[in-house]
Amino acid sequence: MSEIYQNSTARIFSWKDWVFVCAVTLTACVLGFVGFTKYYLLLGQAVTVFDISYNTLNLFVLQSYATLGNIPWQLEIARWLAPIPLGYTAIKQLCLCCMADGRYGDCAG
Repeated sequence: MSEIYQNSTARIFSWKDWVFVCAVTLTACVLGFVGFTKYYLLLGQAVTVFDISYNTLNLFVLQSYATLGNIPWQLEIARWLAPIPLGYTAIKQLCLCCMADGRYGDCAG
């Protein structure tokens, strides 16, 4: 099974997949950081870089900071982009597990 798993990993997670996941993750991080910075400036709240970074990372676990009123467009986009890499890799991993069990045809649709 280990050999099947290693061969399957090479086929399912190509370099294009990693580029996609990294690009979406980086874009969500940058937009989230910029968005939270603008959001706190609009509210007139003094926050640290650590607060903004923490809130940005929380976008990836669907525990977004509760925002009130109008939020910057950067933050709105980041809130929708952040879960994509997790979902994408989870679906890929599910297919990998099905391949290792010999049920790849069931996962492919």
